[in-house]
Amino acid sequence: MSFTNEAISETELIERCKRNDREAVRLLLVIHGDLIAQVAARMSYNKQLREDMFQEVVKQVILKIGSFKGKSRFSTWLYRVAVNTALKLLKKEKQCCAETMPDEIAGDNDNIYAGYEQNEIRKHVLNTVASLASRQKECVSLYYFAEMSVAQIAETLNVNENAVKTALFKARKNITNHLHKKGIIECV
Repeated sequence: MSFTNEAISETELIERCKRNDREAVRLLLVIHGDLIAQVAARMSYNKQLREDMFQEVVKQVILKIGSFKGKSRFSTWLYRVAVNTALKLLKKEKQCCAETMPDEIAGDNDNIYAGYEQNEIRKHVLNTVASLASRQKECVSLYYFAEMSVAQIAETLNVNENAVKTALFKARKNITNHLHKKGIIECV
């Protein structure tokens, strides 16, 4: 069946996806593909890794669409799948510490040292985030990489907002302490 001339709801698309309707999956990904791409772009500067993340998220959505119960918005569920999948891929590929310098930094010679220094700091921060406790890592990733609000994170993780705020506070403290111990920043 072709959906091009029909007005179809997201709920109907999701139900058809659960029945392995390939066209419905394609349309759902057309609608939400930018969200997946944004999460991947925020998680890595490496173009190939972003493409791998996108493909892996699509695969996970197809495999896990049956677990979507409709208790939250689909985009909220998709954010969680995208971030969790990206974090797993980063950990598996060990890209947190092996990423190359972003192309934008490699420009003029006056900026190379500053760009290199920023990239080194970024690598240390990403390594620290990867080593955080699970809840802290989720909250940091959703807040900074997926740019979700505290309320959205609470809804996504099915916890109250104070739990998210506490996890973010502890994560920031752990990151700051780690960077201070490495001599990257000075604590005031």
